[in-house]
Amino acid sequence: MTREERRVARLAAASAAAFLVWLGIWQGIATPPHAIRPALAVTLLWLPILPAVPLIFLGSRGAATWCSLIGVFYFGFAVMELVANPAAYAWAAAAMLLCLLMIGLQLRLVRLGPDRRG
Repeated sequence: MTREERRVARLAAASAAAFLVWLGIWQGIATPPHAIRPALAVTLLWLPILPAVPLIFLGSRGAATWCSLIGVFYFGFAVMELVANPAAYAWAAAAMLLCLLMIGLQLRLVRLGPDRRG
């Protein structure tokens, strides 16, 4: 792995971790305790991406592809919260920005892969 690939892999893993932390804080605060336990809500939201973060840090392009694919659904979730819940406007807007950053860095890591011929 080259120096550029290591740098992008670290940035991609850090962006995914930052997005997950932000999502956890947001949903941990916003989830009403009587509807569902906040810890359960955060766990269910983290489940698709959390196992991929260490693999992304190691430079796995498959994990980065998975994370960018799932990131699109998280972006959709943030857009729906932005429109439907005016009280969570700042939380959802920040989540959208972090999600776009995460997706962009994941795709950058995927693009650093070996040259494909054909």
